[in-house]
Parts: sequence; C-alpha cells; structure tokens
Amino acid sequence: MKNHQNLTLLFWHRKSKADANGLAPVICRITIEGEEPEELGIGMKVHLKNWDIENKKAKGSGTNEKKTNLKISEVTVDLTRHFQTLQNQYENITPLMVKNV
Repeated sequence: MKNHQNLTLLFWHRKSKADANGLAPVICRITIEGEEPEELGIGMKVHLKNWDIENKKAKGSGTNEKKTNLKISEVTVDLTRHFQTLQNQYENITPLMVKNV
C-alpha cells in the first residue's frame, strides 16, 4: 500500500509571537503535496537576531542555539520516520495524521 506522497518540513520562527526579550517560538510546518499544511510548535524559542533564515536553524554557539538545533534535528527525524510508517499503512496521508502521531 506504499504511496508516493512527499513530505516537506519547514522550520521558522514566529516573529509576531516574540516576547519582551526578543525570543520567538520555533514552528515546524508539515506539508504533504496536495494537502492543507499543519503547524507544530517544537517547544523552543530563539532570539530574533539568532535565526538563520536561509538555513532554517538557530545561529550562534550558545547553549540555547545548540539545544534548538538539536531539537530541530530530532523533530525532523521523528516526523520523517512517522511519515514513512504511515506510508506503509495508508493510501493517502495528511499533515494532520503526521502531526497527531
């Protein structure tokens, strides 16, 4: 029952939700072709000046930036693994299905 849908993950920080210290939450947008995207907060915040827009990760060598980048890697691996598992079980997968797993 393997399907041929593609999963795309985009990480970004939500500037509009930045707190007084300039820390904005990091969000993961889960997109599967032909489906409505879903967003998932990863539970990390990055200072507005420490976000690398081009590489979609925190820049800098501070502890918070390293933890954030590690969390981004973990979320990427987990969501990709769950997507592959769902591909073997279902004909059509939605971003909400991946988010809920």
